[in-house]
Amino acid sequence: MNLKRVEEYFLSLQVKVNNTFNKREIKFENLPVLIGMACLFWLFSLTQYSISIDDEYAIFRRDNSVWLGQGRWGIYLLTEFVLPQAVVPFLPNLILCITLSTSYLILLYAHGMRLSKMLIAAFPIFMGFPTWYFLSEFYANTLAVSIGLVLSSTALFLFSDSIKEIINNKRQNESRKKVSRLTLLLSLSIKFF
Repeated sequence: MNLKRVEEYFLSLQVKVNNTFNKREIKFENLPVLIGMACLFWLFSLTQYSISIDDEYAIFRRDNSVWLGQGRWGIYLLTEFVLPQAVVPFLPNLILCITLSTSYLILLYAHGMRLSKMLIAAFPIFMGFPTWYFLSEFYANTLAVSIGLVLSSTALFLFSDSIKEIINNKRQNESRKKVSRLTLLLSLSIKFF
């Protein structure tokens, strides 16, 4: 496998995502407000350091290949190269707050909505979903869930953009390429979840 081609593909994917965001006039100016709300909502997790029994075992783990045995190569790559010590106080929860806010904004744009006061008031429903608490209980999962959430939100955003182009019969070939990129993003996001 030629790594240069893989790198070129991911760079082209990044350019396409940026172009789609710019074309739809996506603005992240209210992102700090959402991040502040998320940090306030997750204040207990950001200020308390209580670890589970799984985290206690993970502290002393020297070999992260246990994730490969479970078929979770996304978490293996993250714990091996991005955040080698799986049990880091506060940082994974802060990253989760940032990615919850970012993905909420992307999801709104994917559905053709703009951030309003009503949608800001609805944000606690999204970030208070009980599944996030269960997934963030184990610190190694938190980073993977965060990345998976942003990737799946971005995939939905690209999918909605591709569907609009297909419906309008514009650039069928370009839309097919976007759908293939969407498939890659979705498969990566599922792997990280």
